[in-house]
Amino acid sequence: MQIRGLEWETDSADAALACSNYASVELSNIFGCQIVCNELCHLFKLLISGKVTMTTIHIAPNYPAAGCLTRALGERKQDALVLMFWDDLSVGPLRGRASELSSRTDFTFDPDDFLASLFCRERHDSDLIACLALTNATIVIWHAPCVGDQLQLRRLANSFRHTPQRLSEVSLSIADLGASSNGLVSSNGQFSVATFSPEDLAAKLASVEPISVSRCNQLAREWEILKEQNALWRRWSANSLESADFQELDAQVVERVGNDWQSARKICGEIMTVFHVSDELVRWRIVQAAEGGYVELRGNPRDFRTLEIRASRHPRSPR
Repeated sequence: MQIRGLEWETDSADAALACSNYASVELSNIFGCQIVCNELCHLFKLLISGKVTMTTIHIAPNYPAAGCLTRALGERKQDALVLMFWDDLSVGPLRGRASELSSRTDFTFDPDDFLASLFCRERHDSDLIACLALTNATIVIWHAPCVGDQLQLRRLANSFRHTPQRLSEVSLSIADLGASSNGLVSSNGQFSVATFSPEDLAAKLASVEPISVSRCNQLAREWEILKEQNALWRRWSANSLESADFQELDAQVVERVGNDWQSARKICGEIMTVFHVSDELVRWRIVQAAEGGYVELRGNPRDFRTLEIRASRHPRSPR
């Protein structure tokens, strides 16, 4: 077993205990976020006790989705666990992931950049996958047609490609949203598990299906292709993942601003509905556009409550 450079030749409770002590210190230092630390430590404690009684581990793609799914499980929570991943796989290099963290965490940001934490989350996700491998529980991956959900699905398929019998999935579609979908789907048809209410997700619990060996292998191959391409950005288009650069997204930033100051949060929201990307990514691209002389900013770039944007007085066309 290997977790972030620490190795054991056994999957014993002692190894799990060492991991737990390590995680409780290191994860809290990295993230400053108790819920992330608790998530791993909870699983570690179950492993340590030797009483891992849950039969199913549900994987949610993000924090809002995990909350909805936990509520959806209701009484089923007694023999199930909901875990989530934190890294935004749509941005930054993938090559070296799960074996070398440097290519991900040393992405081209300054150490104090406001996006640095986005990539440090890779450490948590890698540790969590290593912990999942210590259990015998069925792993149910919840996903909808959006880039983040689909990337997590492929990463997990690749991680468990040698034990595909452990993997199941719940695939959510626009039909599952029904009348509640108005305004919740991006202009290119993307939406995530977090879009659904707990009641909607509870209704889909009966739709859990095993991932076949052939499907697992196909998803794993797609992950390897994306790693090989190692693009700066990935997006979901025409029901498939594609590698891209930021040119189209950057153009949207420039096209949406005018000569008067306006809220950068408003611009961010508009772009998020087009590409179904995180506000952190859009905020970074807004700052990059300002540094390139394409727009002007005032306020705190790390705080959307104060950040405003307008067209540059010396306009340039995006590259």
